[in-house]
Amino acid sequence: MASKVPGNIGIYYGNCRPGRKCVARESVTDRATRDEVIELLEETIDKIEKWGLYEDQWISNYVNEAKEVIDGLGSYEELNEYHKLIINSIKEILKSLLNRVDNDLRNYWVSKLGNEVAELIQDIISGKAQVIINRTSKTLAVHVYRNHITLDINKIRNNSGITTQLRIKGLRGINIEIPNIFEEILDKEEYEKLEKETLTPLKLGFAITDETTRNGKPVMITAHLWQAILWMLLYPGKIYISINAIDINKNDVKIKWYLVANDYVSLKDKAIDILRGFNYENLLRFMSTVILGDGNVTLLKHSNSKARLKPVIKISIGQVKFNEWEPILSMLKKS
Repeated sequence: MASKVPGNIGIYYGNCRPGRKCVARESVTDRATRDEVIELLEETIDKIEKWGLYEDQWISNYVNEAKEVIDGLGSYEELNEYHKLIINSIKEILKSLLNRVDNDLRNYWVSKLGNEVAELIQDIISGKAQVIINRTSKTLAVHVYRNHITLDINKIRNNSGITTQLRIKGLRGINIEIPNIFEEILDKEEYEKLEKETLTPLKLGFAITDETTRNGKPVMITAHLWQAILWMLLYPGKIYISINAIDINKNDVKIKWYLVANDYVSLKDKAIDILRGFNYENLLRFMSTVILGDGNVTLLKHSNSKARLKPVIKISIGQVKFNEWEPILSMLKKS
């Protein structure tokens, strides 16, 4: 099969700073690196064409799948009034997010972004695109820029995992109000107990993993709707929401949500100190959102039996953060 990307396409090493556009430096002449970048670009073109990202049908697919979830939530008629209140709140949050997708994102995609994606891919195929790469000992990042769309491809060295993302510029964000459903359904004493023993540990699990900050406020960037909803329920009040990218996967296209809890101060820098006062039950609740954030659960064969399987929890912790985790791991061992 003939290559979709010409071998002489302009590929450059870039000066890349966080949050800024990469600036091209010298041309990439190493043949192995060029071949690797071209292969990544071809895989990306295939995925973009597979999901029809020049048009807006992928948005309809995304909305319809989420609406099926909403319809499914309405089937729990046997739940008590408190559970129904929680379910109804989740449904309203989902509807707010989908309204954002079905209107603002769709209009922006039809009027501008879809055309830019088509132009970006055509520039790559014709060899006109300027491809900027940033290589470290562990990753290879590939960037192609347009006015309102940036193609980002990231490959982890010695790992088959490749992430492909279209970052979006110029789509305004909005503020929505998230009800404090737990405070509504519980009396003051029950709510204070829930907040101390459950809600705060869950917040800290996100704070120490996926969460970031903006002006001291908690920020969540996620492509998982369930994570966005859970996080917003933990931070009721005024939430700023915007769509800053889409993830292009082999099996689907996911919207990247950017969320800011405007009424709160981030717990990220205080997390370790707060955790020191936790009992075992609180620590387990904390670990539940840690696993949702940076962990996974797998089944491994038991060493003493070929037939038996045992669940193993794995958490990805960077070398820099490992020292912070030592007291947490010690607490788990002692419990």
